[in-house]
Amino acid sequence: MNLMNDIGDEGDDGVVDIHEKIHLDFWNESENKIRVGMLFENKDQVKKAVRLWSIKQNREFKVCESKSSFWIAKCKTLGGEEGSSNTDPYTPQCAWRKAIENIYGTWESNFAELPKYISTLQTSNPNTVVKWFHNPNGSSHVATFKYIFWAFGPAINAFHLCRPVISIDACHLRGSYKGKMLIAVTKDANNNILPVSYAIVDEETTHSWSWFLYQFRHFVAQDRQLCVISDRHQGIIHAMANLEEWEEPLGYHRFCLRHIRSNLMKKYKNVRLKSFCWDTGSTTQKRKFVKYKKQIKAINLEAWQKLSDAAMNCNTPLPSRMWRLFRKRDTSAQSHTLTEFNYNEGVYRIVTKLRINENGGNTHTISYYQHTCTRGKWQMKRFPCSHALAVCRFRGDNPFSIINHVYTTVTYKQ
Repeated sequence: MNLMNDIGDEGDDGVVDIHEKIHLDFWNESENKIRVGMLFENKDQVKKAVRLWSIKQNREFKVCESKSSFWIAKCKTLGGEEGSSNTDPYTPQCAWRKAIENIYGTWESNFAELPKYISTLQTSNPNTVVKWFHNPNGSSHVATFKYIFWAFGPAINAFHLCRPVISIDACHLRGSYKGKMLIAVTKDANNNILPVSYAIVDEETTHSWSWFLYQFRHFVAQDRQLCVISDRHQGIIHAMANLEEWEEPLGYHRFCLRHIRSNLMKKYKNVRLKSFCWDTGSTTQKRKFVKYKKQIKAINLEAWQKLSDAAMNCNTPLPSRMWRLFRKRDTSAQSHTLTEFNYNEGVYRIVTKLRINENGGNTHTISYYQHTCTRGKWQMKRFPCSHALAVCRFRGDNPFSIINHVYTTVTYKQ
């Protein structure tokens, strides 16, 4: 009798290989093959496997995204362009992502639930404000949102007990649907940061920032005087300079010192300059400010000029308040009508736009060379009225040529 037949073949200890039982497919360098569902020990092994495979197959690939937890590459066609049929992502997190989708849903399903979710937030948080801006190019049957603004009721109540200063900024959104989140925060009595309002927009633009600040003023801040701190994004600068709701004294705009210092260091890499920049912007004593100013000038005069421009918030030919006035009058000038003129003598007749309330429709005479208007404002304040700007535009002249030098940014900085 062969006892071995009763207890199994020789070399069989009765233990079943767990990999064989559950059919796990691990990458093997000697085999050098890649299959769907294959497992890797870490990110470096994934990169190595794809690199060896591309060499063996004589195929070029492109790394699309690389993070600490995942790595995505795409194959290229023989012509060098990305091809959808040859596009294969390799990531050790594929199964994890699929599990997340099974539990929480896909990006598409989550966005479809957004209106219902927002409605629930309003129900559970009394006095919560939500405002939508729908894409004007959407269909008549389906409203596609472009922006959404919200502020929780408790946060609005707490905001009115905090100091009258807010900081606004934006951050990138990750996932299948990109976009930006705009946020406004303040600080409470214990110096803790309090998020006040949020918005999801497609991009940081003049329109999106203007829309966000308009909603914040009307539904959160209301008539409260505020100082707004931000980076130097042109959309924010334009909104603060042109929205009537944020004109001084209701709103004051200042730049974030941390952003100013960061931008300065990109061009002037100097440790002492970095320290003095912060000291200059944070000190409350004039004596110390003058001292730090001299030290910065001694290190780099050009750096001080750049700091001075940022500190004064003047990137325009006129200081902020006069720039807003100029823009307002220049907009009005575009609705005026020029009826008669004598180009050689510089005499023009202007008729203002007739309004719904029967105001307007007035006639004024401009003596362009003498800088006078029958309305009287131009010669009295040496700053052109809308009638004078209408003539200036008609002639094709530079409007800043008829503004007295005392109103310019250059004079203001002196």
